[in-house]
Amino acid sequence: MNRMNLTPLSSQQPLLRRMRRQEHLREFIAEQRLTVADLCHPVFIRNDITRATEVKNMPGIFYYPVDKAIDEIKAVRDLGVRHFVVRPRPDDLTTSDVQASIAFEAKVIEQIADACPDVTKLVDGYFGMARSTGYYGTVSEDGQVDHSATLKELADHAVAQGRAGADMVVSLGRVDHAVSTMRAALDDAQLADVGILAYSINFASTLSHAMLDGTPMARNAYQQTLESKIGVGNIEEALRQTAVELAEGADYIGVKPATIFLDAISRVKQEFRVPVATYIVSKEYVMVKAAAERGWANEKDTVLEYLVSMKRAGADKIFNYWCKEAVEWLRDS
Repeated sequence: MNRMNLTPLSSQQPLLRRMRRQEHLREFIAEQRLTVADLCHPVFIRNDITRATEVKNMPGIFYYPVDKAIDEIKAVRDLGVRHFVVRPRPDDLTTSDVQASIAFEAKVIEQIADACPDVTKLVDGYFGMARSTGYYGTVSEDGQVDHSATLKELADHAVAQGRAGADMVVSLGRVDHAVSTMRAALDDAQLADVGILAYSINFASTLSHAMLDGTPMARNAYQQTLESKIGVGNIEEALRQTAVELAEGADYIGVKPATIFLDAISRVKQEFRVPVATYIVSKEYVMVKAAAERGWANEKDTVLEYLVSMKRAGADKIFNYWCKEAVEWLRDS
């Protein structure tokens, strides 16, 4: 029906603002309601520290040793958040010891799974930060990413994470056939119940990787971002990759960054009708923090507006760094 052709029954034109006059009326007509169930809390973990250590360039966000990470997860769970993305970081970013990195991830996940069996555990390992080069994957002698070796490594990570207790493993959408390779490896290892969240729409955005700025890895990491992620203007390419990775076995589709790519969230939800997650990445976070610290923005109002807008666009889960604050804000609103 063409909305422009609607004719009111009375001679008076409808007054749309009449239902916005008071808070209870605005609540009555609200189309989206953000809930704690929409939130997913990232937890960064290292094994070379003994106390919480602030992440460089991300004020208020911390790396935790695994025991403190478990305390953090329990505290956030007790607030009502039940979903967590676990991000174990290798203790030596110059290492090329893949097995050591895999073993560390597995140990972390196993401990969290034992301590917190009642929460959703997604694992987003530092696959692209386990080397001082900053490259995502195994690099051959000619300086190019070795796709076969990289796929084998991704499969090994996925199986180790699944065996340790991960509910879902993550593909970052940066290597062709990653999802099908991980799915086959999980199934072969009798881990058919472990799901895959595929960041099929992972844009080559400058808003990611705040923690790499100023490090030797930054240049290569950004260059490979351009080579392996989707161009920020390419929505049709993003949808093609989504279709491919759903066919390969993805259970959940991820979109990141979040705030300036709401159209991608909406298109995926409308065209594929699948679960969609989005991640408010590091520089999206710090831009709001910086503006709030200077009094240029109200942090609470801005963040809640972001979150509701992402849900309106079609996001079923929103990975973000404000989960603890958002719980309190939602209770107060």
